[in-house]
Amino acid sequence: QKILNARDEGSSIRHRSEIIRETARFFLSLKYWWSSADYTRISELVVQQFADLKEDTTPDGLTSYRRIQRDLSMCA
Repeated sequence: QKILNARDEGSSIRHRSEIIRETARFFLSLKYWWSSADYTRISELVVQQFADLKEDTTPDGLTSYRRIQRDLSMCA
């Protein structure tokens, strides 16, 4: 509920780690092993659902999709 409220308010960035963790938990319940294509698609879905998580590049030079993929892999 808190995550959905954050999305509606446009404050998802403050709940980024929780969004990534819950996304990983959800998709791991559906499929235990993910391919790189799965990571890409899941990252795209996260950015579609939480538009304020999209940023051109992060301070470490990664695009938001790549950063989300990396964070998902650490949770999985």
